Amino acid sequence: MQSLYVILLLIVVSTGMVAVYLWQREKKCFAGADVTQAEVIGHQSITDDDDVSLLYRPRYRYEYHGQVYQGESIGYSSIKQHEVGQIIPIYVQRDQPHQSILKGRTTESPLRVFRYVMLALMGSALFLLASFAVVNSLV
Repeated sequence: MQSLYVILLLIVVSTGMVAVYLWQREKKCFAGADVTQAEVIGHQSITDDDDVSLLYRPRYRYEYHGQVYQGESIGYSSIKQHEVGQIIPIYVQRDQPHQSILKGRTTESPLRVFRYVMLALMGSALFLLASFAVVNSLV
């Protein structure tokens, strides 16, 4: 039983370390970015692996320091969340202005999603650890 506690504690510590690392990396990424406006110029669409669902991601154009760039969303959605011509906020990397990401969408940041998964794993492991401790103390 003691080895189970050690394993659960290692899971908690390791997932916590990964979550903190991802949080710091994301913070560093957005610290080097400026917010600007982009215009949606179209959508890229694909079908999923089953050829059943049609998935979309917006393509957009933006100007940064007098230069015009084009970008596209990282993630896909089953609905068109942006209309052509719509103005949307984006983050633009100061040192690499050709790299951008849509602002304010959790699905647009794989690091953020992965961090939440890591935190959920850590919480689950803590819950199991506490549950085993309570059950063990009652026996």
